[in-house]
Amino acid sequence: MSAAAVSQRRPRPLSRSRRPTALAPAAPLHVGGAVSGCSVGKDAVTSHVVPSGDGASTQAGTIALRNFVLVINDAGEANLAGAMVNVSNSEDDALTGVTVEGGTVALSQGGIAATSIPVRARTFEDFGYGGNAITVSGLTPLLGRFLTVSFQFRDSGSASMPVMTVPGEGIYAGLAPTPAATVHS
Repeated sequence: MSAAAVSQRRPRPLSRSRRPTALAPAAPLHVGGAVSGCSVGKDAVTSHVVPSGDGASTQAGTIALRNFVLVINDAGEANLAGAMVNVSNSEDDALTGVTVEGGTVALSQGGIAATSIPVRARTFEDFGYGGNAITVSGLTPLLGRFLTVSFQFRDSGSASMPVMTVPGEGIYAGLAPTPAATVHS
């Protein structure tokens, strides 16, 4: 064959099948239906979003409540661990009460029972890691559930949020209350 004959040849189509082109318009409909199925209807899973886990946060007036968890032991006692920040430039406030769904709460500062805990202007107060404590008793020791926790402040009002129960291990090791020793006679 001469070079002129080769250059004049027409390219041959790879395939004459119509199947790929017939299915191509239907593919986006199939994929779109599968991808969007999670948000169909008023009772869709995506309509019931809950906090994802560790570290619930909210705001009450000038008090920012950050990263709270309930570190629970097998006896149904828990420490509420997290931080409070008073973002006011000049006004001190005080934590005057806490309620936890299904439990009895006690406040303490430096190991001494307290009826309120001061939160000074432009300061950070941590709970469950040393000096300040919010202990809860009477809980059912189930891990991974969310309990409603409400905080009351002298000047900033109140705030509630769902807080997750976590075990006293891993990053929370040593934060769960130590159960009282049982005396046998």
